[in-house]
Amino acid sequence: MKIMVETLIKAPVAIVWDAYTTPDDITPWNAAQHMIAYSFGDRACAVEFFSSTNGVTVRIAFDAETENSVEQQRQGWQAIHNSFAKHVEARQ
Repeated sequence: MKIMVETLIKAPVAIVWDAYTTPDDITPWNAAQHMIAYSFGDRACAVEFFSSTNGVTVRIAFDAETENSVEQQRQGWQAIHNSFAKHVEARQ
């Protein structure tokens, strides 16, 4: 089962990408773990960036794990991405 969350961030894609991939920028918004790794053993993750006139939508899809419910996982990842959006938007 795949879980998907997405967040519209009101910033240019270059700023969004830097904040998503720069270690010093990851720490303030990524409360679950302070690193980006998309190797989850047998789990996979994909991140897409969609530019529009309103900003950039960051969509992440990942394989669910079995320890927590799908809804708990979705809520946790959505909270992280909402925090990411606030972090990026505050930089402008």
